[in-house]
Amino acid sequence: MAEATKPKKLRLYKFAAEINLATQVLEDFLKEKGYKVTGHMSVLSDEMIADIQEKFQKDIEKTEKHYRKISEFQKKYSDKEEVEEENLEAEQQPEEPAEVKSEEEDEAAAEVKTEEVAEEIEKETETESAELEETVKPEGKEKSEEEKAPVAKIVEDAISEEVTEPVE
Repeated sequence: MAEATKPKKLRLYKFAAEINLATQVLEDFLKEKGYKVTGHMSVLSDEMIADIQEKFQKDIEKTEKHYRKISEFQKKYSDKEEVEEENLEAEQQPEEPAEVKSEEEDEAAAEVKTEEVAEEIEKETETESAELEETVKPEGKEKSEEEKAPVAKIVEDAISEEVTEPVE
């Protein structure tokens, strides 16, 4: 007993999504043409599809062009990812060491690097605080000694003061 292949039922909402049109637009068009359409789940016949394709040919062409661009972009993007992955794998492969440094040399280099970074941070902080003072400072008023004191000094003073009130 051989089963006959059933014709594929194409629903209105599926076809609308394929050609990037609203289901309501297609539904209204088909009703104007005299087809019996009850909603977005209506099954489209070959005649209905032909009429839709004839009427909305420009929209269908735009949609097809858009889908081609998307697939080209995805292909280019995936090609770039593959190239980047190959580059990463090449970079991750261990290279033979050019020189073997002693621990003392490593520590000395680390200290120099740490000092350089600390100096850069200090310079940036001074620059930022000077800029902040210029923008915050009201014109014509001098700052008191407490306002001029750096934050670290104020924090130290607060920590070093003894609490005079007994804790209950």
